[in-house]
Amino acid sequence: MKNTFFRSFLLSLFYIFINCLISNAELIIPFDLWPKIENKISNITILVAETEKLSHQGFCGASSKQFQTTAIWFPEIEQATVFVNTNPGYGTVNQNIQVVFLDKNWIVLDIITMEKKVGTAVAPDRTSSALEGTPEVVKKLGFKKSRPAPFRIQKIGTRYFCQKMESK
Repeated sequence: MKNTFFRSFLLSLFYIFINCLISNAELIIPFDLWPKIENKISNITILVAETEKLSHQGFCGASSKQFQTTAIWFPEIEQATVFVNTNPGYGTVNQNIQVVFLDKNWIVLDIITMEKKVGTAVAPDRTSSALEGTPEVVKKLGFKKSRPAPFRIQKIGTRYFCQKMESK
């Protein structure tokens, strides 16, 4: 009797585990279905987290290659918005991520590094939008604290475009 109960208990745990995996897999929206900037900058694809669902997913469940070739832009962020690398139900973020906080004039207010799996970052006063990527991607894109962003993103109709800014 103990053996049957134990087997039933293990089988139940197995089904719950499989169900959780399937549920989370259905929640994740693949990056190729996200809205994205039409033109790449430095061979980096910039995705647009234009909905709350995409904002919450962020880099959760991203592959190693996606971390190295992708950034995510959050077009409408307010001060005190909290970014997390903890598991919000989509999976964990298994690499360090930097969040670049921008004001409405595209000046970099701050760049905060979030540690993989446990990191958090809070948007400072005057934040209007944010971009996140690995430290290598953020560096490649050319963001520097207290400086103008190296490009601006503009929505025209339903499409997004990137305009490089002149270096001074």
